[in-house]
Amino acid sequence: MNRFEKHHSHIELGGKMKRSWLLHLFITLSVGLVAIGQADAVTTGQITVCSDCHGTNPQTNQSPIEGSVRNTPARAVIGSHSYHVTTQALTCADCHVVPTTLNHRDGNINMASPMHNGVTYSAATGGVVVQDNQLNTTGLGTCSGGTSGCHTSGASPVWGTISNCQTCHAYPPVSHVGTGATVNTNATFVSAHSGCQTCHGTQSTTGLGTGNTHDPYATYNVATLHSNGNITMNGPVGTGTGYDSSIRGCTAACHASTAPYRMTASGKTVDYFAGPSGGDCISCHTIAQTSPVAQSLSASVTSRIAIVPSFSLASKHIRSRGTAVTKEDCCVCHMEGDVSTGSANATYHKNGYIELRDPDTGATIKGVTHNGSTSTAGAYTSTGTDARPVRFSRNLGNATIEADTAAIMINQCLKCHDADGALSTSARVAGGSALKPFAGTVAANPSGGVLNVAAQFASTNKSFHPVLVRQNSGYTNTGGSRMVAPWNGVTKTATTTTYGPLISCWDCHAPNGSTSATILTSSGIHGGAVSSTDAVPLRGNVYVNGTTASTNLCVACHVVSGGTSNHGTGSAITSSTNSSMTYFQNRCYFCHGSYGTRASVARPMGAGDAHGFNTRATGAAFPAVNNGYAFLRNEGWYANGYTQSIRSIGSTTYTPTCGGMGSGGGCSRSSMGGYTPGGVY
Repeated sequence: MNRFEKHHSHIELGGKMKRSWLLHLFITLSVGLVAIGQADAVTTGQITVCSDCHGTNPQTNQSPIEGSVRNTPARAVIGSHSYHVTTQALTCADCHVVPTTLNHRDGNINMASPMHNGVTYSAATGGVVVQDNQLNTTGLGTCSGGTSGCHTSGASPVWGTISNCQTCHAYPPVSHVGTGATVNTNATFVSAHSGCQTCHGTQSTTGLGTGNTHDPYATYNVATLHSNGNITMNGPVGTGTGYDSSIRGCTAACHASTAPYRMTASGKTVDYFAGPSGGDCISCHTIAQTSPVAQSLSASVTSRIAIVPSFSLASKHIRSRGTAVTKEDCCVCHMEGDVSTGSANATYHKNGYIELRDPDTGATIKGVTHNGSTSTAGAYTSTGTDARPVRFSRNLGNATIEADTAAIMINQCLKCHDADGALSTSARVAGGSALKPFAGTVAANPSGGVLNVAAQFASTNKSFHPVLVRQNSGYTNTGGSRMVAPWNGVTKTATTTTYGPLISCWDCHAPNGSTSATILTSSGIHGGAVSSTDAVPLRGNVYVNGTTASTNLCVACHVVSGGTSNHGTGSAITSSTNSSMTYFQNRCYFCHGSYGTRASVARPMGAGDAHGFNTRATGAAFPAVNNGYAFLRNEGWYANGYTQSIRSIGSTTYTPTCGGMGSGGGCSRSSMGGYTPGGVY
């Protein structure tokens, strides 16, 4: 800092120096010398307006240029002028003596007396701050006091440093812990509220007070309602969350106010604004919610999980629409709300149960039973009783599917993901249709609508997993050695048609790495993380090499023990066809997927590869007579004359062979040779 700048580059407020031609000459020369140091060029000129020194005009309430250090950029000062003028709508005169002439430079910064609302600045003495060209915030002061506004609760941050909502309020404010028979703590308060906007009009953009800008509700005016010394509440009674100042609590939102929820008395005036209802799906279920009614039905259910964050994950419902989840979206699947308005339905909401909507009838889903056994494939049929669990649960270590889990899968998931989609208008948002209940188009799916997953599990398919009916493939668990627990309870032989257990959607669609010891209490249907090339949450990958359940979905259930040349004792391929075929051990997709490639196949082809299919990946029919069984679908084989014959289908027997694996085939190895696959269906 040179001595000319120290004395003349920043003409401050106040002072009564007399104007003279010597003063003008001195100022002109000073500005020129300063310019030499800053721009390596001589510029001289008479100071005629405020902006010649300030860069702006305080007389018209323009805040000075600001920077993190003095004079960067040119003529910048350190401070928080812009925030107070732009955001808080203050004028320069609220804090300073604004001169009317240019002869005020006397080395002092003159503060208004009194400052706005009676606020005091700690660095001022007798209304004056000695101007010393601060190059950082050292020595700058704080503001405090006043009759109303931001500084009544304590000293501000040092002038020129960044503050946030927690600087003044903390999160939550200490007054929010409540008083009464059961006193809220900070932790319990935070766990039950999605942010300040539920009850107030504004909050930090981070939601928890750690941001330094506001994120106001649409009808809330920050300039007039924030920092005016009053408390702005969403209300009064009968409006929004319905704050009642007489009891210092809300009468709507997620609870009717009782003693445990009341705030500490502050003595401040309450301003009301018509804010959000606070009781809709989004504002309440952004965070975990306590569930005392549900807990009275099941002691372990003490809270409801945060639902809304799931919709920001990689895989989620309504993904194709490209917009955030809405309260109407929730009502497509949940009886707790009405899809036309998104408002809560008093009959179902907060009754302790999860009541899901049948997409075809629009009513609560019904329970189901299955009549299959080890000697028959069986089928699911609906009962006349509503299925309404207190909490979803699937034990991945138990082959018996929970009754409510089966009902959700059959009467909700697969009734929507079928050929006719959501038939009921109660299960569609405005603008939606049967195959597009969320009014979004899934470009990767046929007709842009929901995928017909139910058809992929049909018992008439050549290959299918046992979701709707039991399976009887003879080599699935020969001698009890081909499946892992809990799916190894039924022992088969190569010549019998014994039927094994059913599985559920969540035995595959669970978080990556889930083991048989996992008990799912969240279905993941709202949204979930994905791993590697997968498009949806899965226990393991499909199109990635791996020998563990977390890296290979298939080995979560199936035993692969034959090393690099075969699948092991009791399997349909036990002969050593080639000692270097490592894909027998770690690349299930190489033979059992549509194409022998590590790249995830285009959607929705991968769904058929895993669920089931009745045609080749191209849509063409399989070669006669019995190809396509055992999930052998690799297009490279069929395009090169591949043949697959199993032992028998029902009472019809065949000569089991597997050939056509020459150059250009599925494995592209002329040394592969044929083998005897066997298999009974």
